[in-house]
Amino acid sequence: MLIAGNVAFSRDPAASLPFFDDARLSAPGTIIEEAALRRSIAAAMQAKQQDKGLLYIRKYAVRFLHSPYASQFADLLVSLVVKRADAIGEEAIQDTFAMMDTERQKEAYLRLSRLAAISGKDSLARMAALKAKALSPTQPGEPEVQANLYESLSNIGTPDVVSAIETIGQIPDEQLSDRDRALREAARAIA
Repeated sequence: MLIAGNVAFSRDPAASLPFFDDARLSAPGTIIEEAALRRSIAAAMQAKQQDKGLLYIRKYAVRFLHSPYASQFADLLVSLVVKRADAIGEEAIQDTFAMMDTERQKEAYLRLSRLAAISGKDSLARMAALKAKALSPTQPGEPEVQANLYESLSNIGTPDVVSAIETIGQIPDEQLSDRDRALREAARAIA
């Protein structure tokens, strides 16, 4: 059923969902169920069935959040949220992320903020950056630095551009990854 779902997915994402559902129900608690859930999330979102996609996301978060494949899930989740943020809504996004433990929430919000800032979804980037900062008030350091960078990136196209550039300029190079340094330089050039 998992293979049949993968074949159907390329032609018609909505038609693949029953195959993935059957695979999940036939092998509960296995890697097959986990893979079927991840594929179901992508299929539902591509078929513009956000409610169904959120249901699959929540099932994955409850059952497989500590899986070795959870980082793939986080990438998929963040990508889909950025693509469909308007249809999903901020409240549903926060409710879904709230199902994760604090560390995973911080990581997911930081990923979301970065991708949203790069994608030009400024309000989503700001919301995610603020959530990431709120989740780490007692642990200053890299998560807070990243959140400040992504929040400032989201303010580049606003009247608050001067403050955003000042904040970006105050972040020491050694506290940023190579990718984030390149992102900061691109933001400076744009500003």
